[in-house]
Amino acid sequence: TFVTAAIPSYGYYLIANAGTVYIGGTRVSADATYSGDIITDDAAGGLALTDNFSVWIDSVGWRKTGLGTQAPSNCRETTGVEIDGLQSGYQIYRWHYTDSDYGETAGSICGGGPFDSNDNSIDYSGLSAVYLPYNSASTYTPLCGTPAYGAVVSANDGLSSPTTAYQKLSAGGKYNAYFSIAVTTGTVTVYVSSRSYYREIANVSVTADVGTAIPNSSTSPQWPASGRNEVILSSPSFGGFISGKVVQEGTSTGLSGIKVGAGGYTTTTDSNGNYNFSVEAGSYTVTANPDYFSASWTEDSETVEVNENTSQTLDNLEIAPAGWISGKTKNASNDALSYITICATVPAKEFSKDTVSGTDGTYSLKGIKTGDCNVYPILDEADSYTPAGGYSFTLSQGEQKSDQNFTITSSWGKVKGTVFDTAIGGNITTGVLIVATTAAMPAESPDTINSSFRSGTKIYYGTVSLSDGTYEIFVRKGYAYNMRAWYTKQSDNT
Repeated sequence: TFVTAAIPSYGYYLIANAGTVYIGGTRVSADATYSGDIITDDAAGGLALTDNFSVWIDSVGWRKTGLGTQAPSNCRETTGVEIDGLQSGYQIYRWHYTDSDYGETAGSICGGGPFDSNDNSIDYSGLSAVYLPYNSASTYTPLCGTPAYGAVVSANDGLSSPTTAYQKLSAGGKYNAYFSIAVTTGTVTVYVSSRSYYREIANVSVTADVGTAIPNSSTSPQWPASGRNEVILSSPSFGGFISGKVVQEGTSTGLSGIKVGAGGYTTTTDSNGNYNFSVEAGSYTVTANPDYFSASWTEDSETVEVNENTSQTLDNLEIAPAGWISGKTKNASNDALSYITICATVPAKEFSKDTVSGTDGTYSLKGIKTGDCNVYPILDEADSYTPAGGYSFTLSQGEQKSDQNFTITSSWGKVKGTVFDTAIGGNITTGVLIVATTAAMPAESPDTINSSFRSGTKIYYGTVSLSDGTYEIFVRKGYAYNMRAWYTKQSDNT
């Protein structure tokens, strides 16, 4: 019978065979009750916790050592609790810390998540009932859990190497996972990842030749309780970590506030230019200043393969001071010209970059290195443009040179029309091959396009008419063209 319908975050839930539990003259109300002899007095037994889909969450089993009876295999982790059956007036309690039992003081079982090595004989003890259980009215921040042996530990100082947590016997006789990582002095962020969970600990202040236990009262997040330097891995991890540093090109100077992206993941560099973020396992292109998020810098990229529960530290990503150039391409009638290639060069830095104007004729070139710059369109040799020779200027960091417009006189013209069949009395709607050439056109069929034809001197343009019978062909100006059309006619109807 359920009395309390929900368990609060970091909360307890008391299930008993009576509505009230009394220990040492103190009573606690149960959150749910059961009836019947579910637990047999003075015998081996066990309890298992599952969800609504029968997925196992946790379990504890206990032995009857006097009879050599083992705990049930489906209700124990590794080895059952070593007791001579669960007798009336006794309780099985779980260790809370790795170096103390449930209570900081005798008679108390306060605290959060328990120690869980997945071995009942290590995680639990049995004794006379002296600890008062808690119900859903009590909540405590977790201070312990399953030791994360082999957890990957890294820092964003840009010089340290990732390390792994190791197994060590604590003062309380329990094995736990410990780590130590050498980092540069100053303020750093430490990342810990194990399987599907991780934790980021920021604002870690490191002093030369002094060990710093984390988390502590100054880190973010702070320690789970005063004096407890347990790292609780409770944030879901996607797979692994990518870390590195963004510097100004040609220097080791870290740049702060620079956006870094990898796939759909993004982060921002800290005050020293360092970055670190969690990603799913896979292959990534890591980019500093992706898509020129800041127009004041160029971008730089590096590819990396990230495996589950690993940390990859990349070489420095180098970006340079940059500016931005924009304008429009148009014809003599001031109509927009699309798909015109525009190039910007900075000869002194052996830098060049190009783009193509959009359907409205506009173009934008971001990430152009600073210095003496030239901008010009790349055209057919017979085309011309103004201003002749393009634009030349000195580009400063963060500067936008707008209205760098080009008027282009094209050497291309357009032939357009319709295809009509007198037999059907209307436009042909099934697609007609139309050819324009400076050579003589064969009457029966078009030329075969092969290597010999391609290496010849014929100027040859072609297209296919649309479903409404219209067509357009772009051709070079200044030539006389012969035109012919072909389509297949199976009978009197197309």
